[in-house]
Amino acid sequence: MSSSRTLPLLMVLPLLACTEGPAPYTPLPSGIDAGGPTGEELPPDAGPPSSGEDAGTDAGVDAGTDAGVGATGADGGVDAGVPPRRDGGVEPPPPPGKPEACPILFDDATLQTFEITIAPEEWAALQEEHANVEAREEANLPLEPYHPLLSFRHDTRMTTGGVMIRLRGNPDWWERQQKMQFQVSFNENNPDGRFRGLRKVVLDSGHYNTSYLRDRLAMSVLRDLGLPAPCVNHARLVVNGQFYGLYTHIEKVDREFLERNFEDPDGNLYKKGQELKTNEDESPDTERSQLFWNTFNVDELEELGDVDQWLKVWAVEALIPDADGYWAGGWNFYLYDDPRQGFLYLPWDIDLAWDNLPADTDPLTWHKDNHNFNGRPHVESLLSHSAWRKRFVEHVAWARKQAFDPDVLQDRIDTWAAQIEDAASEDTLAPWTFEQHRRAVQRLRNFVEARARFIDDWVEYQRSGAGAGAGTDAGTGTDAGTRADAGTRTDAGTGTDAGTRTDAGSGTDAGTETDAGTRTDAGTETDAGTETDAGAETDAGAEADAGEP
Repeated sequence: MSSSRTLPLLMVLPLLACTEGPAPYTPLPSGIDAGGPTGEELPPDAGPPSSGEDAGTDAGVDAGTDAGVGATGADGGVDAGVPPRRDGGVEPPPPPGKPEACPILFDDATLQTFEITIAPEEWAALQEEHANVEAREEANLPLEPYHPLLSFRHDTRMTTGGVMIRLRGNPDWWERQQKMQFQVSFNENNPDGRFRGLRKVVLDSGHYNTSYLRDRLAMSVLRDLGLPAPCVNHARLVVNGQFYGLYTHIEKVDREFLERNFEDPDGNLYKKGQELKTNEDESPDTERSQLFWNTFNVDELEELGDVDQWLKVWAVEALIPDADGYWAGGWNFYLYDDPRQGFLYLPWDIDLAWDNLPADTDPLTWHKDNHNFNGRPHVESLLSHSAWRKRFVEHVAWARKQAFDPDVLQDRIDTWAAQIEDAASEDTLAPWTFEQHRRAVQRLRNFVEARARFIDDWVEYQRSGAGAGAGTDAGTGTDAGTRADAGTRTDAGTGTDAGTRTDAGSGTDAGTETDAGTRTDAGTETDAGTETDAGAETDAGAEADAGEP
């Protein structure tokens, strides 16, 4: 398992050249803008067009994902329509019909129920694998072998042939939680096997996602912006007639996902940017992937993929904020080498977002600062280029305007929390109490409002020109060891953040998590509702699905 965390050399090398130092948001130091690696400015933008000009990026473009939820209509002091192309024109809409609606298993209106039957000896084998990771490693036994199911049922549909199940998630955490996470496969024995259009069913229950809602809310924001992102809802799992647990049900990023989102699904798909997940049996040419990870010059990167799409995804990751995506220096992302557009970043596994970080997390200066920081050379390259950095700021503003209306997001939180409430209360294997779950839902509600306020002030500050010098060294001005965000806190375990947050602490103060951005990290869950998530700064925060194919 340690190999799953080994940073590839081609991702480490560019970090050696990045000299970073702390650059807090308030006040931002004025610096000299060197113009980035190429020393050239991009053509000036013509300014964002009015909201709604770009039919391909308006909120609610995928009517099949969040029925009844349209454009956010947020005001909040941020003036952001659809971002223009860097040549001043309006971006073209996506291909007709793309992305397609989510598959029926991701119906948003109801809580899904999946029923499986499995032989007792196979179920016992899954339990043994879950409880004995270290022993199996020492014996050189596989950690996630598939086991046959006797049947899989959803509503009135049932299949009894060739269905397999295995454990999923980060094996490092299995022995510390009772609840197993699963992947059900319909094509393991028959390559053409599908269930209601899907090859896989992925059931996730990260022990730090106490609200159960982080992935679902995050992916809804991305899809509202027209960005390719997995569909997500929730599901009850019933095993041999008995309720087992409540899960986040998330769409697998695979061939079916590519077909749903892209006109040409035949390109190479890489998990964590490295692990080939499509075309494996066709001896594909992966030299472009090696070239991609060895290219840091902005002009050359523009030849390899849709740089503006990367910035949009990273802007959303920064907005929510996601502590385990590529923007943060984490592993949770896919790369798709689209034959028409080149390399595209795709989001994945966003359960370390939202209230996992403080509401004042700076989109330009924050990244992981612990041993789980895996590097983010392309973020560094682009944010050190003045024009692309300014465009990143505008993308954050655009995402805030189009898909981050606190009222809309809070309505989703309330609706989905009510949808899963009974199942959450019955889930005795969850690593938290039902009361802790309810408090986590409230904390998430509070966070989106506090985050919106901070982002509005942050955008205004960046546009004022006062932030023009941010990140003049390697583009971010961050430091892997210490940082101070928005002038309100210092990290590295000092807890000197004006009373709002302590990092790397024990999380023993049950009264700290009373609103967004006031939380304790790196601890273990205590009672009285204090959820100390072991967040992005700690062991729990990295590679939530490390080693999962």
